[in-house]
Amino acid sequence: MHGALLGRRQGRYHVLFAAPGGGNIGDQAMADVFCEQVVGDVRVLLVKPDAVIVPQYGEGSRRGVVIEGLMSRNPLTFVAAFARLARLLRGASSLSVTGADIMDGGYNSFASLFRWRLALAAQRGGLQTRILGFSWNGRASRPVSHAAARAARAGVRLYVRDPLSRARMAKASIGPTYEASDTVFALGQQDRDTDVYRLLSQAREGGERIALVNASALVSKRVDQPREYQVVLNALRDSGYLPVLLPHVHRGPGGDMKAVQDVVAATPDAPWYVVEELLRPAQIRALLSLTDVVVTGRMHLGIMALSMGKPAFIISTQGKVEGLGELFECPEIAVAADSGLGNVIAERIADSPLLHSMGHRIAERLPLASSLSMQNFEGLIGRRSERAPVGDPDHINETSRVSVIVPTHRRASFLPASIGSVLAQSRPPVEIIVCSDVADEDTEKAVADLAATTDVPIHYVHDPETVGGASASRNGGAKVAQGDVLAFLDDDDSWEPGYLLAAIQAGSAARTDMAVVARWMVKGDTRVEAPTLEPNKSAQDVVAVSLGTTGSNMVLTRRAFDRSGGFDESIPVKNDTDFFFRFLLAGHTYVSVSDRLALQVKHGTGQLTGNTERRAAGTKTYMAKHAVHLRARDRRHLRLSYFRIRYHLAKNPLTKYMYLAMALINYSPKKYLEERSVRRAWIELEGAGK
Repeated sequence: MHGALLGRRQGRYHVLFAAPGGGNIGDQAMADVFCEQVVGDVRVLLVKPDAVIVPQYGEGSRRGVVIEGLMSRNPLTFVAAFARLARLLRGASSLSVTGADIMDGGYNSFASLFRWRLALAAQRGGLQTRILGFSWNGRASRPVSHAAARAARAGVRLYVRDPLSRARMAKASIGPTYEASDTVFALGQQDRDTDVYRLLSQAREGGERIALVNASALVSKRVDQPREYQVVLNALRDSGYLPVLLPHVHRGPGGDMKAVQDVVAATPDAPWYVVEELLRPAQIRALLSLTDVVVTGRMHLGIMALSMGKPAFIISTQGKVEGLGELFECPEIAVAADSGLGNVIAERIADSPLLHSMGHRIAERLPLASSLSMQNFEGLIGRRSERAPVGDPDHINETSRVSVIVPTHRRASFLPASIGSVLAQSRPPVEIIVCSDVADEDTEKAVADLAATTDVPIHYVHDPETVGGASASRNGGAKVAQGDVLAFLDDDDSWEPGYLLAAIQAGSAARTDMAVVARWMVKGDTRVEAPTLEPNKSAQDVVAVSLGTTGSNMVLTRRAFDRSGGFDESIPVKNDTDFFFRFLLAGHTYVSVSDRLALQVKHGTGQLTGNTERRAAGTKTYMAKHAVHLRARDRRHLRLSYFRIRYHLAKNPLTKYMYLAMALINYSPKKYLEERSVRRAWIELEGAGK
């Protein structure tokens, strides 16, 4: 497809695939900022004539190219449209796809898949391709996730607009991704030539405080918006604000005007002014310069408010506003689209210290958001954009504060040995967190008894909402940990006294995000050398097989843990392999510590390394999750593991031999040699103590 799409290219202009638009201020703003920032000629690809108005900002010519039919399901219409698209891209030097809310398929999976596949084809055809500042809701379908992963593997640059979305993509094994923020944070245009601006300016000169309020059709689908906004508008009036009600989207039944009219009908005296036309982004920014607070059901109005340093309460209907709150370290920005949202917003509006605090945090983080926004245009703006400032060090260092996290499941008798090995460290941690996935009095008592013997804080954590399993426990521990470096230890394993010191020193010297410590496999008094992770392994090298990582020999920064998406709670097996793969896929680095200071204990009590139905099902889930990344030999390795388990579980001799044959099909002499040392080690351990 990519050869037919591009053919010979001339590289005369940049192409922006605009959002659907058609009366949407946010979609228009993203087109405006691209034309404002990008140096050189720009062609704005429109799937319908009224998608956006092509602005004449910036250096170079700006033209719209309408190609209707790209979203058509009629083959003849689509082929004709696709031929026009191919001609357009043959003259392009880059392709930028407006991402925003489209890419995860939350609104329209067909539109999302088309954009991912177009980006993949363009990149494979040699055209520099990127997806501009977008969110990921964590609930994308498998086809959409796989399409995104393929595009990333091909080299399409994915600029993700908030840390939460980036972590969600990492957990879905999509990467590498690039840290960014919404492109609209870089928008600089203002247009004061409107009647409403002049009216608000007069009110402002008279000492009034202004609140911009958007009534959204999206919110109307979730709650009784007129009733909820009646509470909000009354709270604004009581707090001394003049509420100005306005639409953000103005198109047919999906627009905001009906929502605005319904709110006005329910509370006719509350709004001070109602804007009945759709303003341009530059005109909205001018109004925001006079505004003190914003309430909106549309994300881009909130983003424009934040870009002007204004506190905003954004009603979340797609689970994406939370990431914006994380970017600004201001969770109060997000308001769930649930019944009672009016009371939540009213309480926050009435809380003057909270508004002051929000304003301070927004002002403090705005330079970071603005700098991250410019990353979207790296290579397109005629100069190298400055790298965004970072608050915390990205790598392990000598002063790192280490939190040790011990996941457990009804194994109180194992804790004295594992926790005892932590307390014996020559470089003690700042805390130990024992995280249980079930309520267990014996475990809680064991932790309390151990805590009474030491000055190192030991916390027992149990979240009744947890889905269960070691991954959920590790994530739960990381969530409450105070350290900037996390060290995980399974409840049945242990460390030699110099483990943490060696890991921190190695990570600090190499300036890496993780240290992986070599280990012994232990049964009784017998110790066998386990495989050691070699340096410079890529994500592709570790996607199917663990080359030396377990849940007990990884020490890494909290920042890298969060950016990698934490442990995947949906897969019961190979969760350490899955995490390390995603850690590398996200662009993080590691160092191997050759001293064997971790002890992986084999005892046969509730371990998942045996042949169980859960392990078989988990292996299939793992293969499905990573299907896009698996090479032929990776698939053979995982199928071999699966059929081996099935062979041992089968009761019927015929079924047993069938699985044996299927396992042998996926075996090879090379595989035999690779596994021989590991197999001998485990056989030796199996015989220990007999």
